[in-house]
Amino acid sequence: MRPGFAFSAILCAIACGNASGPTLGAPEGYAILDNAHAFRGRITYVVHRTDILPAPRIAGTLTIGNTFWSVDERSPDTIATADNKGGSLQGGGLSTGVDDPLAAGAIANGWAIAMGTLSAFPATRISAGNAIWRSAALRLYLDDQLENVVGLADTAASSNVTFAFDDWMDVAGVKLPQRAMRMRAGVPEASYSIEGYSVMRAAVLAALPAAPHAKKQPEISGNSGIVAAQPPIELQRISFPWRFLSSLFGLLLLAVFIVAWTRREAIVEVLRGRVQADPRGWQSRGVSLFVTSDGRLWFDGAEYKVGAQFYGRQAVVQSSPLFLRIGAREVPRAVVVARKFRLPALRSGKAWRTRSAGFSLIENVVAIGLFAAVIVGAVYPTLAVMANGDRIAHVHDDAVRLAANTLNDEEIASAYGTVSDGSVRTREGEFTVVVTVESSQTGLDGAHDIDVVVEDAKGQSLAHAISTVGPAVPAPPPPGQTPNPSPGPTG
Repeated sequence: MRPGFAFSAILCAIACGNASGPTLGAPEGYAILDNAHAFRGRITYVVHRTDILPAPRIAGTLTIGNTFWSVDERSPDTIATADNKGGSLQGGGLSTGVDDPLAAGAIANGWAIAMGTLSAFPATRISAGNAIWRSAALRLYLDDQLENVVGLADTAASSNVTFAFDDWMDVAGVKLPQRAMRMRAGVPEASYSIEGYSVMRAAVLAALPAAPHAKKQPEISGNSGIVAAQPPIELQRISFPWRFLSSLFGLLLLAVFIVAWTRREAIVEVLRGRVQADPRGWQSRGVSLFVTSDGRLWFDGAEYKVGAQFYGRQAVVQSSPLFLRIGAREVPRAVVVARKFRLPALRSGKAWRTRSAGFSLIENVVAIGLFAAVIVGAVYPTLAVMANGDRIAHVHDDAVRLAANTLNDEEIASAYGTVSDGSVRTREGEFTVVVTVESSQTGLDGAHDIDVVVEDAKGQSLAHAISTVGPAVPAPPPPGQTPNPSPGPTG
């Protein structure tokens, strides 16, 4: 076996051995998420809107199987359906298909769609405090006790649709909300009251017990009634060894270059053998040169050893950009040698002639140095950027989402009451959020500029959001107090 091939095989074996380790799954969630993921059966309910009157009665049905789920809500005027492939809305003699039922506002009970999604995609934790979970395109927010879901966000749509849930109840071992509010871009859009739950489990999974987690015993008061929950097992995420593989790839390229450089004569011989019998590329007319008794000739200032068989004969030399072809009428086979190149030498004074056998040692060292500079300065950084491209994109995406959510919260907080100028720096996971509120530079009376900057651990800015809000609306007076009338126009 050749040394170069053996070295390459060893490098590939090491890389494959390091890259094919076992992948460990994410730990399970809490009881409300585990039960929603394991539930198979049918749930019926009744929904009423609480923010408008009169409110029509909406009858809903959630059906979850092993490979499908569907939600059906019927009112006197419309029929809304949703499943794992999309949804539809029928009413007024028209039928409209929607890709995202939550964003379209077709389904009133957002938790029904969340249970269907959880049945197909188990929840995975995305925050260190176990309060934020993800299932497909849904983001779930747990309360402080990690027992109920207080919020749901649809990240698949750009309309920023969210749901808030409250007043949870246990029906046949399934946690279900009795209050729901749909918001769009942080502004309430509709409020619902959900009642009349009926749960029918599938026969195969009807006896599945709920996961044991923290709960308060009803017959015991105080802190002694709290049963400590077992924390989930934290498993370190195994990432693909891009840096190690990139280093091995660079070493492999260096080894190939070393082997090619040490075997350059053999490579030249192989190329010469391929073009020796091919007359294409040679000049149509050759140059007659003298060959010495020891088989040497000079062409274009360089010395070539072609063999003593051309001594005393009219040797014709044909040239190409890379090779020389030497032949004679009395010699049955022509000789092809690699062409030598020499740099023009300039000296002050009299012209001089030098004979060179090819590249000098200094020229070889300079060439190797330039090659190493290209590898280290261009190839390695490119491989590093390609290996970390996905991670960098995810970090910037999370930073943009965090900046947008923070800016939205500040705009809502600045809409009522008194707006306080200043700067606040908070820590959100691996990011640092800097919020600055100051008087607007537009000159409007009472307007404020909100500046949100998201930085990484090194202090580099990843996302920057700026907004201007108008004068805040005064807070409403206490109950029973009549607000002061606004002064009328004068004059």
